[in-house]
Amino acid sequence: MTSSKAGVIGYPVDHSLSPLIHRTVYAANHLDWSYERCSCRDADAVTALIAEARDEAPEWLGFNVTMPYKRTVLASADEMDASAAMVGGANVLCFEDRGGERAALVGYNTDGYGVVSALEAGGGCRLKDSRIAVCGTGATALSALVSFLLAGASEVVLATRAPEPARQLLGQ
Repeated sequence: MTSSKAGVIGYPVDHSLSPLIHRTVYAANHLDWSYERCSCRDADAVTALIAEARDEAPEWLGFNVTMPYKRTVLASADEMDASAAMVGGANVLCFEDRGGERAALVGYNTDGYGVVSALEAGGGCRLKDSRIAVCGTGATALSALVSFLLAGASEVVLATRAPEPARQLLGQ
């Protein structure tokens, strides 16, 4: 069995419970993997970390990405999913074998997918052809908007008390 590693990129990440959660799952599945906190004080440190991980692939599996670097990491990605492209940020980076000389680094945005999954599977909601309102302009609002559209919603409305953050979120 090959030892592999993953981590969470962000600042600050010293408080993150992700290593405990991931290591517990790895152990339960008899995987010889590690999960690290990757505290990066600036975008240059993020870029350097990703370049180093790329050099060490396939040892590195990928990263979870938290604020403030969800937009920053896309510059290092070789590919991105539709949600990451539409949102302009990724919260997951995976090294994926494409049969080439090196693994492709693919950026995914799963924030909105989590909301969609919770509503469809956990809440029994049918989102296709539905009219949906997203209330507020918080950190995952744009991801939720995009994911609802990708799930087939016929209309998605952003409801907020503050129009300026909504304009910024929607790039207007």
